[in-house]
Amino acid sequence: KIMMGRSMEATADLHDRCEVCLKENAVPEDDIFAILLSIEEIYTNFVKYNPKGGDRIEVQLDCGTDRVVASLTDYEANRFDPREAPPVKLEMPLHERKPGGLGIHIVKQVMSEVEYSYKDRVSKVTLTRLIGKR
Repeated sequence: KIMMGRSMEATADLHDRCEVCLKENAVPEDDIFAILLSIEEIYTNFVKYNPKGGDRIEVQLDCGTDRVVASLTDYEANRFDPREAPPVKLEMPLHERKPGGLGIHIVKQVMSEVEYSYKDRVSKVTLTRLIGKR
């Protein structure tokens, strides 16, 4: 379990701490890249879209032989279910697209499962990556 402050500056520390954990558990490099990218995306969304939330964001990594499950919990949060984010229209020219949404789109593509729960102003995103399979 990793407790992080609510700041963009903490992202590099979060990345490093999660990377160490994943490498200690012999997670393959391709999987590490996808997992770290997804954790950082959800964490930065918590910080960016809930700047007045609780002073800590909790990150938990569970590494198994066939999967990695990362849970990010934000306190004093408004509801935001990343599974409900509108699809990104990649076929449209860049200048015609609305900004935002690409990070969540990538998370949904590289993770095997994205789950969400919200209760009593606690927002939790759980990301699962099947090792070597996606």
